[in-house]
Amino acid sequence: MGMYAVKKNLQPVIRGKRILILTRSAPMDYFTGKTVYITGGSSGIGLATARELSGRGAHMVLIARDAAKLDMALRELKARTGSPGQKIATVSADVADTARIAEIMEKAARDHGIPDILINGAGAGHFGTFEETDPATVRRIFDVNVIGLQCVSRALIPLMKKKGGGIIVNVSSLAGLIGMYGYSAYGGSKYAVVGMSEAMRAELRESNIRVQLLCPPEIDTPMVREERKSITPEGLALKKMAGQLTADVAARALLRGIRRGSFIIIPGFMARTTYRLSRHFPRFSRMVSDLVVKMNRGKTKAA
Repeated sequence: MGMYAVKKNLQPVIRGKRILILTRSAPMDYFTGKTVYITGGSSGIGLATARELSGRGAHMVLIARDAAKLDMALRELKARTGSPGQKIATVSADVADTARIAEIMEKAARDHGIPDILINGAGAGHFGTFEETDPATVRRIFDVNVIGLQCVSRALIPLMKKKGGGIIVNVSSLAGLIGMYGYSAYGGSKYAVVGMSEAMRAELRESNIRVQLLCPPEIDTPMVREERKSITPEGLALKKMAGQLTADVAARALLRGIRRGSFIIIPGFMARTTYRLSRHFPRFSRMVSDLVVKMNRGKTKAA
């Protein structure tokens, strides 16, 4: 939100022989003063969201495994803060560490305050066909994307209830709304996040906890860049159909969605179009997907 110009703020009030100049204070941003926890906060959408919030007066707690990356993020964000009283902290933790994560979250709440907003952004990616993907890989993906989300949320929900409510944003994916070639493990985990979020929304609404769901297309993040080293032409072609966004664009869409209270937030015109086609014309959507896979598999063989 923009600031009022100084001259527009001036309002003369005459009291006897004195003239008082009263000013209107600048409007507060929606996130000003709110405490926001972000898992996966050292990179990708998590860090991009923290950057956006750094200029809006939000207090933040970033949670991620890599302590060195967290330190770098902390230095950057402190240099960008828009308020002298703004607090930013980091917690080095693995959301998939089911034995310790609840205790770590409870300590974070004692040290830094109970969150008004929890963004479950920690995630693990994988590209591979169903037959190529071993059970250990599936377990690793689900441990981070599903079990980690559940453990963090379960630790903080009772505290948020005592505080009077809040917002939980679960980060899924467009691959959690549309089945995609090569994403049986990753997509399966993100479908689980969608189903879990639907149930959480229904269960927590009477406790004044709003649950929202972010389902972005491919985002240019370190995880995605690593994935591109092994992705096949078929998978790459399908992902291009839904478009690619920067993490900054996705973060801004996320914050707009939080303000509006949207349950499902899908950043990007192409991604929203792809989702709507799949939802309203599922047979046609699958035919197009199969055709893209066939065409690009042929190119691979020809090469």
